[in-house]
Amino acid sequence: MDAMILMRRLNGTELGVNADLIERVESTPDTVLTLIDGTKYIVAEPAEEVIALIVDFRARILAAAEGFSGAGEYPAGRTIPLRLVDNDVATPVPTVESIGSANHRDGPHSDAASSDAVSSDADSVRN
Repeated sequence: MDAMILMRRLNGTELGVNADLIERVESTPDTVLTLIDGTKYIVAEPAEEVIALIVDFRARILAAAEGFSGAGEYPAGRTIPLRLVDNDVATPVPTVESIGSANHRDGPHSDAASSDAVSSDADSVRN
């Protein structure tokens, strides 16, 4: 599989560009590719063709990923359903402070079994 998409510069030389690094494709009337680091390339292909090359490149990546064993399937053989993720209803990520306060809410040794385990470990160290 190719790691880049191939295009031609205005002088006819071939240019390979990593499609994942392309930020913008503009027609001014020449086609200008702007990479995420600000680098610009002028290519002979029209913007529509460049976009088609990017879409094709990403489709090949996805097709190759699905070819790996087990990718895209549940153990029962069903495909994984796609779903939209709503960023407004995100599950809060526990922080160190919230974990610490949850552990100390009922006191340092609220569970009798854990208290016994700590003291029995301490006794075995002393003996």
